[in-house]
Amino acid sequence: MPPETPYAATVQSAPAPGSSRLPRLALIFGIPLVILAVLGYALYHQFIYLKVVQLQPTAGNTISFGTSGDGEPHIAKTLLTSSSGLVSMRVKPGTYAAQFTAPDSQGQTTVYNVTKATTIKSPTLDFTTVKLQQLLATQVSAIQAVIANNPSSAGYTVTDGQLYKQGDWYAAKLVPSNQDTQDVLRIILNKQGNTWVVAAGFKLVFYVKAYPTIPADVIRDVNNR
Repeated sequence: MPPETPYAATVQSAPAPGSSRLPRLALIFGIPLVILAVLGYALYHQFIYLKVVQLQPTAGNTISFGTSGDGEPHIAKTLLTSSSGLVSMRVKPGTYAAQFTAPDSQGQTTVYNVTKATTIKSPTLDFTTVKLQQLLATQVSAIQAVIANNPSSAGYTVTDGQLYKQGDWYAAKLVPSNQDTQDVLRIILNKQGNTWVVAAGFKLVFYVKAYPTIPADVIRDVNNR
């Protein structure tokens, strides 16, 4: 008969004092810390990383705002909003485009590199060619009267008259009765209030730097006619 094996009792060691509270303490303090970290990131993203863009279109104008493809001057990727009233939004830093439109006006697009809070206001838009032609029909008599009252216009005929901008600039050629002995001249008028005045006149050509108060594109256009 084999010898009896002595009974070996299994003795479990008692947990160290306080060790059972460690997981609970980790939960108690860990979860709020995670929540605070997530909340902090959300607040940073919303109020520091994202930039405020405010659109301020003038009466009758519309601003369309969106991302700009590779900095090109047009809204190419995503249109974020289009509004004729005050709008504020938060966007990621980057390149955006704003397109400005209004009835009877030529649209205009401007690219913005948004790195901070940005306010976008409607610029003054030029009228369309059709609108300017309509206005010219109502203004041509008054314009020609102003030119005719200038002694330097004697012997010249006004031709190729055209309105510019918002119908407040006018330019034309002055053709002499005898082109063999006289040169074709040019003239520019500006409407101030309800009165047309000669801004620059009776010249072969105008130089942009010599007339800083006259829009450069008006000077270039009349020079090239």
